[in-house]
Amino acid sequence: MRTDTIYNKEYWIKKGYTEKDAVEKVTISKKETSWRCKEFWIKRGYTEDESKIEIGKKQSEISFKRDRNKKLPNVYSIKHYVTKGITNISEIKQLIIIAKEKSNPYLKWSESELKDVIKKRKETYYEKSNEERDKINKSRGLNKEQTIEKFGVEKAFKIFEKRGRASKAKFVRKGSKISKELFDLLSSKHTEKKFLYGDNEKYIFTNGEQRGYFIDFICEGEKKIIEFNGDFWHFNPKKYLDESFTILKNNKIYAKDVWKYDETKIKTLTDMGFKILIVWESDYRKNKTEILSMCNDFINK
Repeated sequence: MRTDTIYNKEYWIKKGYTEKDAVEKVTISKKETSWRCKEFWIKRGYTEDESKIEIGKKQSEISFKRDRNKKLPNVYSIKHYVTKGITNISEIKQLIIIAKEKSNPYLKWSESELKDVIKKRKETYYEKSNEERDKINKSRGLNKEQTIEKFGVEKAFKIFEKRGRASKAKFVRKGSKISKELFDLLSSKHTEKKFLYGDNEKYIFTNGEQRGYFIDFICEGEKKIIEFNGDFWHFNPKKYLDESFTILKNNKIYAKDVWKYDETKIKTLTDMGFKILIVWESDYRKNKTEILSMCNDFINK
């Protein structure tokens, strides 16, 4: 241990202090050189009360930095639940919804507090023009999913469209090359109709203006849909078992969960009055002429 510092009694004894006084000088030195002690601030001209305030400020500052740098679990990500051993996609989605509800300040505010917030926003954000709002939304830095959830797909698309071609390209979903081949052939055979697919893929709302599904291929103005299921991403039942899975962004995606999602999508759209034809990738690759004919018949009915 070093003896040539003010924190060691030997230092003060060498200066001529008695052992008792040396111990007291060490104690005082430690307090006067630590911002956690009021003596540190008093020595710098603060009163005792002001010193306590400064200590509190410093503690808050350090606590903030610690929390900011701490890696907290993202309770809104699938990966968070997979690492905890939960692999059922439906269960994970429900847990994410619950987590979002818990963190939603609107559900915590009283009715009077909520009215004050809405009034304030009407006087600021909602009185601005659409152009000014888009500019504000851009500065907020919302990603694609957050923007869709907040404003709905159509509004979100317009926002991203104004952010430049690169962002727009990320926003627009594009089908596979093999599905585009089929859809291009169908489009060329029915020039009197307008089909939406690929870059112009249609999004159909199924829950107000917040939730819905992207549609692979649909004729504008008609309720006929063709869904092109890739064997790998949709787990063709002829090739995969219900426990088969793939890894997407470090998450396990199981065949049984994909099938359940697809089944729900088809049932929801059918209940809305849509007629749906499903084409599997392997079927099209094996006999393109037959599948093309089947699709033409479906469109002409």
